[in-house]
Amino acid sequence: MEEGEVQEVSVKKIGVLFAAVFIGIISFVFGIFIGVALYFGISLVPVYPRFQTYYDLGKNVALLFPVISGAIGFFIGIVSVLMYNLFARILGGIKLYS
Repeated sequence: MEEGEVQEVSVKKIGVLFAAVFIGIISFVFGIFIGVALYFGISLVPVYPRFQTYYDLGKNVALLFPVISGAIGFFIGIVSVLMYNLFARILGGIKLYS
């Protein structure tokens, strides 16, 4: 290939597990930020003794938020990549130029 020549590549299939893990990790990292914000937001709310159980539950959910969002991201990644692979087979995929 000579310099300045454009090469076209068509992406017709993506590895399902690799992409799902990648999307799950990204979701986990975003979940950390959102979970920390939720935790501190919940901590600022005044607590009445009658609602202490709900308050503690809310703090625990905020701490589990990264794990929950990572798992949801993993499953959404699986569905998204499977749909992409199906449509790429039918429509020809995405064309990349280098």
